[in-house]
Amino acid sequence: MAAQHSKADSVRAPIRWARSEILLSLGWEVPIDPELRKISRTMFVQRDAIGVTQMIVWTARKPFIDKNRAAMVDFMEDSLRIVRWYLDPANHREAMEIAARVTKQPAQQFDWLFTKQDTYHDPNLIPTSPRSSAMST
Repeated sequence: MAAQHSKADSVRAPIRWARSEILLSLGWEVPIDPELRKISRTMFVQRDAIGVTQMIVWTARKPFIDKNRAAMVDFMEDSLRIVRWYLDPANHREAMEIAARVTKQPAQQFDWLFTKQDTYHDPNLIPTSPRSSAMST
């Protein structure tokens, strides 16, 4: 995926703030760029601003679920299985290698992936936002 994106897909701009120059970077490139990681520090992350949230929501209408129930159950079981596999520290090296193949970047650049340095991933795929939880009841 990263190979399909250009530098224009993220925002990088040197700005003056508190008598020092900082590089403001919004996008995916900081975690995987080892040179930026060496000279930067995280000022805040999304959860600092809005809390832990789900950024992807799967939806389906009841008639579709009723018609395809067995396939939907199979899909959800597979989804749970793969999320738990990726989150298992025993699989971390292989997860890094998969990310490297997909993005055509060196595997070492993904040492943060599926760790506490990454965004939160609920192992049960349960929405974590109070708003999304309230919507499902």
